[in-house]
Amino acid sequence: MELVVQVMLVLALIGSFFQMSQWKLFPKIVLAGSLGLLCYLIYPWVLDQSRQELNQWLADSNLMQQLATIQMVEALAFILLDVAFLQSLFGHKIQNGIRYATYFPGLMLIVAILFLQMNSFYYLSHLVSFDLLGILFSGFIIFVFLSFPRLIQWLLPEAYLRLEMRYILCFGQILCSVVITFFCQKLPYSPTTTYLESKPLICLFLLVVGMFLIGWLGAIIKRKIKII
Repeated sequence: MELVVQVMLVLALIGSFFQMSQWKLFPKIVLAGSLGLLCYLIYPWVLDQSRQELNQWLADSNLMQQLATIQMVEALAFILLDVAFLQSLFGHKIQNGIRYATYFPGLMLIVAILFLQMNSFYYLSHLVSFDLLGILFSGFIIFVFLSFPRLIQWLLPEAYLRLEMRYILCFGQILCSVVITFFCQKLPYSPTTTYLESKPLICLFLLVVGMFLIGWLGAIIKRKIKII
């Protein structure tokens, strides 16, 4: 279950980078600064949470189903917004409300950053002090959310292709939501047949996706080098 949640949150983060690659510089600075400030303000609360409590949250089937539902609704909403934004790239007019809605980063982005912060504090707290770790993590978030969208924009300058990549990521998030909902269902009886081992299948899926992304990025970088 934790592996599926991690994949879903990673897809949400990458999708946010592709979303921000469509923005101008000022909205990027506002979002990156807001996220960095939020991470610094909530780090005392993060210190009060233990790894055991995080595992309890992941084991809570009702909480995970609610998380999957939010993710599915959010991914569908982003797909519809991207379709409208794609039409605007080809000369179609869209309403201002839809245009402003494309600047909404999504709730799952906050969940992903919180999950990353809790794990980072758990594994790195023995290396540096908590106060310094809070500052470093906030700076890391600001740097990542300013540099990664710009890197994506440099690797893939065509805006419509970045939107298409975000479609794929959103459908991946929906798939993760379906998997989480499936595994959270409680059977009315104790199963007596063979068990389904999901971890190897998920690892294989991640390997295929990772190899595709590596090949895609390699082709883009090779094309950029030739252009330069």
